[in-house]
Amino acid sequence: MDRRVLPVDGSRLTALGRGIWAADREMLLGAGIRVPIRMVVIGTGVSGLICYSPVPFDEVTTEALAGLGEVSCLVAPNRFHQLFLEEAAGRYPGAEIVGCAHTDLPLRTKRLDDSGSLVPGVEYFTVPAGPRFSEITLYHDLSETLVVSDLILNFQLATRPLRWVLRLNGALGRPAHSRIQRWVRFRRRAELAEFYHWAMARPFRQIVVAHGPVIREQAREWLYRLFTPYFTNGKAKVR
Repeated sequence: MDRRVLPVDGSRLTALGRGIWAADREMLLGAGIRVPIRMVVIGTGVSGLICYSPVPFDEVTTEALAGLGEVSCLVAPNRFHQLFLEEAAGRYPGAEIVGCAHTDLPLRTKRLDDSGSLVPGVEYFTVPAGPRFSEITLYHDLSETLVVSDLILNFQLATRPLRWVLRLNGALGRPAHSRIQRWVRFRRRAELAEFYHWAMARPFRQIVVAHGPVIREQAREWLYRLFTPYFTNGKAKVR
């Protein structure tokens, strides 16, 4: 399939808060299907830049990143968001590659299967959500941002070929888990509940997702609504 990736509104990087930026793109999959995708860039001071879910690095994006610092870490959050990792690793050969289970990555990849600190000020939590699906999530303390990839979808708009698929899956117009996610990918309820507790213990004010607008209004309430169904002993608490 011919995959072309284009910048949104001609912008290569957009500030999301203190020390955090987004590279918003659209992937053209043919037949009129346009899927929004996003790379998140986190500045860590002396530790360099973390690029979470890399997108193609054109010259303008590369120049913008160079103005922020040196790319020191490339994170492939799950097996669906490693499409452009090889290209990114070739452009930044000195960067550490971070991935999780169920990703086909180079041998030098650092595999994360737990939680901890990626660098000072950036925590990670690896969610083994279901069969052959794990995802690395991040919390950036300086901007009070929770960063996820496919654990939350937020398709607000879509072209017609994609819109009917999203509607059929209950994932259009609001933060959501699609029916396919709930039925196929998200099978490990205890692990999903554990992620909820980990996230809620952090004072995040926004959730940055890979597909769709950043969730700023009622971010904590949305996390509660989406993850309460995975609690087997009653509902979770929103804080």
